[in-house]
Amino acid sequence: MLGFRLVLSAPQKRALVKALAVARRQGNLRVITRLLAILSIAENRLSVTEIARLLRVSLEAIRQWVKLYLWKGLRGLTQLKRSPGRPPKLSKTQRRELARLIEAGPAAAGFPGACWRTPLIQEVVLQRFGVLYNARYLSDSSSRFLTGWR
Repeated sequence: MLGFRLVLSAPQKRALVKALAVARRQGNLRVITRLLAILSIAENRLSVTEIARLLRVSLEAIRQWVKLYLWKGLRGLTQLKRSPGRPPKLSKTQRRELARLIEAGPAAAGFPGACWRTPLIQEVVLQRFGVLYNARYLSDSSSRFLTGWR
């Protein structure tokens, strides 16, 4: 696939290995995969097709990562773009606070009853943060909406 052999200098290889360790500590699978691909190509023990199969990525993805590494260096592989889509309405701090409120139960938030219902959560978000979420959005994505808020 590559029309050339990728050769890394000792400092380049050390930097890639160090970045790989950091990405592993952070649990950043996207960066780990990119770094492993570049390191594997430079070792020249496996074909690019085999590397793609082992990492479960496309040949095109590997081609793009090599191009990115040659163009921008290590920074190109480790600085990922933000995912597309609408930015969240609540900040991380607000989401953590909401998670604590939900864990405390509706009575702690001033509502009668022992269990949360979607309209109650909608009301808490509106009163506390001034943000109106559609009740359908809250119920359709409740597990996704609340996970990772801590």
